[in-house]
Amino acid sequence: MQPWLLSNDFLEYWHDFVYLWKEMTDRKNVGRAGEDSALQFLLGKGLTLMERNWRHRHLEVDLIMLGDDGVHIVEVKSRTAPIM
Repeated sequence: MQPWLLSNDFLEYWHDFVYLWKEMTDRKNVGRAGEDSALQFLLGKGLTLMERNWRHRHLEVDLIMLGDDGVHIVEVKSRTAPIM
């Protein structure tokens, strides 16, 4: 076994990862977290949120953002598989 596997830093990371993983297993939580992350990223790039989870009949768009260069339609895809 590698020495880093026994370090406190790794054990703390693993504990936090498992805790968050359990919290995120619900599909809606995963999707919402992905949208939140994408929204924060885009806001950080200077875009403005116009609409979130916009719906028309059976269609839905996750984020509609306004930037200096126009309107951005954003569909967010989130994954639940851990990074190896």
